[in-house]
Amino acid sequence: MAVQGSLKSWLKGLVAHLVNNVRRRINRYLVVSVSLLICCCFCLLSPGFATTSAAVLAPSDREMLLLKASGGKFGGSENAFSQHAFSTKTAQGLVLWRDTSPERVVYINPENKTYFEISLSEYLEDTRGGSRSLSHYQSSQVKAVHLPDGTAAMEITYKGQASRRHRAESGNMGPNSVEHSLSIDKDLSGKSNTDAGQVELAQVICLSNVKLSAAMNKVWCLIMNCEAKLGFPVNLRGRTSHREQRELGRKANMRDLFVYHSLKLVPLDKQRFLIPQGFKKARDKSALYFSESGVLESNDLDDLFRGKVR
Repeated sequence: MAVQGSLKSWLKGLVAHLVNNVRRRINRYLVVSVSLLICCCFCLLSPGFATTSAAVLAPSDREMLLLKASGGKFGGSENAFSQHAFSTKTAQGLVLWRDTSPERVVYINPENKTYFEISLSEYLEDTRGGSRSLSHYQSSQVKAVHLPDGTAAMEITYKGQASRRHRAESGNMGPNSVEHSLSIDKDLSGKSNTDAGQVELAQVICLSNVKLSAAMNKVWCLIMNCEAKLGFPVNLRGRTSHREQRELGRKANMRDLFVYHSLKLVPLDKQRFLIPQGFKKARDKSALYFSESGVLESNDLDDLFRGKVR
C-alpha cells in the first residue's frame, strides 16, 4: 500500500508538472501572438507605414498634385495638376492646359509678362521634335519596377528596327527626334515585323494610383508620348538619334527625357492655372520670347543679335 501511495503521488506530481509546462507555453504563445497582432495593427494605422503605391493620389478642391522632374524634354520642371487644369513650369516660363479648352495650350512668359495660345497639336510637335508617337504601337515588354523613393510602378519598353529611314520620312529633325523607323514587334494593325536588328526605342514608367480626369490623363500621355491606358507616366527615356551620337559624341543608346524626382499632394495654388492679370497677348511665339511688349520690334531684334535675350 505504501508503494502504491508513493506511485500515485509521483504520478500526480508528474501530471501537475506537465500541466504547468503546457500552461506556461500556451501563455507564452498567447503573449507573443497578441504582441505581434498589436504591432501589426499599429503599423497599419501609422501614416508612414503604407507604401506610396497603395495610396490613391488625386487633386481636390484644396490640393494639387506636384510632379517634379528633370531631363532633356523640359529641363528642370514642376508639373502641377488640379482637378481641371495642369501646368508645366520650367526656366522658360509656364505652359498651361485647361479642360475648358482641351485642344489649346497657353505659353506664359513671366519675364516680359506676355502669353500666347497655340493648338495642342502644335505644342505636341514642339515637345516631340518630329519623333513619332509611341501610342501607334504595342509595347514589347512590361515589368514591375520601383522608383528611387520606393514607389511601385510599371515600366513599359518599346523596341523597333534601327535604321536611318525615319530622317527622310519625317523631314523635321528636332532635339528629341528619333532617326529610326518605329517598326515595333507588332503594330496596331496586327502586321508582324521581323525581330532582326531590333533595339530599344523608349522606356516609359507609369503609376496606376494617380487619378485624373480622362481628358487630362489623355493629354498628359500625349505629351509624354505614350498610351493613356498604361496609367500616369512619370519617367521617360528615349533612344538617341544617329545625329546626336555623331554630333555630340554620345555613346549611350538611351537618354533621359523626363526623370522622376517626386510626386506628392500639396496645397492648391490657383495661380499656377491662370493667366496672370495684366499680361498681354503676344503676336506670335517669337514675340513671346524675344520682345519686350508682346510685339517684336526692330530694337528687340537688335538686342537679340547683341546677345540681350529677354
